[in-house]
Amino acid sequence: MDENIQILTNEYLKPFHAFAINRTNNAHEAEELAQEIAYQCVAALRKQHNINDLNAFLWSVAHNVYKRWLYKKKHSQNKTESIEDNISYIENIPDVSASSNIEEKLAKSEDMQLLRRELALLTNFYRKTLVCFYYDELSIAEIASKLDLSAEMVKFYLQKGRIKLKENFIMSKEYGEKSFNPAPFAVYRGTLGMCSVDVWRIFSRKLPCQITLVCYDSPKKTDEICLETGVPAAYIEDEIKILVEAELLVCPVKNKYRTNFFILRKNALAQLKEQFMKMYGQYIPTIISAYEKYLPEMKQCGIFKYDAEDKRYAWVFENEAVNFDYSNLGIADEQYMTLADGAAGIVFAQEGAARDVGKDHCSICFKDGVNIHAAAVQNKHFQRQQNELCYSGNEKPSALYDTYRGETKNSDIELYAQLIEQGYAFKDGEKLVCDVAVSNEKSKKLFEKINGELASVLKPLCKEIYENVSKIVASTIPPQLKEYIHAYTATEIGFYANSYFIEALFNKGFVTLLEDDDKTPVSCWLEEF
Repeated sequence: MDENIQILTNEYLKPFHAFAINRTNNAHEAEELAQEIAYQCVAALRKQHNINDLNAFLWSVAHNVYKRWLYKKKHSQNKTESIEDNISYIENIPDVSASSNIEEKLAKSEDMQLLRRELALLTNFYRKTLVCFYYDELSIAEIASKLDLSAEMVKFYLQKGRIKLKENFIMSKEYGEKSFNPAPFAVYRGTLGMCSVDVWRIFSRKLPCQITLVCYDSPKKTDEICLETGVPAAYIEDEIKILVEAELLVCPVKNKYRTNFFILRKNALAQLKEQFMKMYGQYIPTIISAYEKYLPEMKQCGIFKYDAEDKRYAWVFENEAVNFDYSNLGIADEQYMTLADGAAGIVFAQEGAARDVGKDHCSICFKDGVNIHAAAVQNKHFQRQQNELCYSGNEKPSALYDTYRGETKNSDIELYAQLIEQGYAFKDGEKLVCDVAVSNEKSKKLFEKINGELASVLKPLCKEIYENVSKIVASTIPPQLKEYIHAYTATEIGFYANSYFIEALFNKGFVTLLEDDDKTPVSCWLEEF
């Protein structure tokens, strides 16, 4: 059957159109008749499986359709109002007065299911007018009032919607992969000021993520988005409205939508990672040599107030050592985009899961003239440590800093108990000891010296990375965002450099992950300013 339908589509549509032109008075009627013939041929092929002579079978259907068309044309009472007379394929839609048995039979039929699917994919007024006319049984005047359209526009949408429905029904396109296999999607945003557009909330659901992925490489019409996602137009239209209002989608061509932020697609993300891992493969031996050289001096800086193991200092070195030459990555204010609410910033996403490793500087407190940052490496292994320290407010980092200075207070006994339970501190006899590294004035001066030496090796490597990442961004960014290539390049490098630096150190065994039940806070630190 599928093979016969393919032959019909490829070889008979033009002959049917010529047949219709020879038997009608105008091009519009010919198009209507040809489409009706094609539809009825498809319906007949689906019912008849053993056909000896396909050519004779199809032309027999064509002549029968033409005879019915002449009969209807002759007996039509009102050609302008009676649009229903010209749409035999929707006669399968059950009348509300029909028996329930007939309605159930039609609802289960293959043609009815296909008809409903194609109707769901029609957009806006094409769909709404057909539904109002055939399902709700409203008159032209009632539809016009309900949809706030003129009677002529209702007739136009009914007629054009019917044509679109026939075309889609004959073509019988398949849903795209995202209808059953939505791609992972992670979104990020950085702004220079307060921004009211909550991109994380918008993209907390799969559908907006898939829409922006579908519309990324080229502008797409609503029905194309529907087909790729497998979602009816009524729902897609609401999502598009939200995305357009947030300026995450734009409409560069009438009725077509394109993503208005940079998405690092899977292949581009793989290229970016390859560039970084190649660079860090050359850089890590220098890191290891510098660590071994300066480890004795690090131990004299008071980073820990006890004799910590060398592996704890390896994590400190990872945090403090320069991992990229950021001197050429500055972004001027005018190089940021203006977001929907007027804030300047950058929104970008990656196709795939969120980055494996990152750093968060979340909790900030002021203690005796010193600004204290509680910070942590973020990945699936260290998420607990980050949440408990960085998102706990100021009291816990402040109490932990008191512990580091040996200035505990009776009023904070409950906090100290929590710090011990969560692994941030421990008891050495009667003494409470901070088990989190502290970046202090002495260690900062040491790392200024270390990073000066490292920079001479790192800087030439980074120049090549910038050029290659810029090419990746330029080759995949939507055309309306071309002026922001540098901003996105700098943002991508700043965002991923640390992740791949830590991954390269993992691969070399320089830093190691903990066992699941090990609470040692290797990934957390306090920083004095």
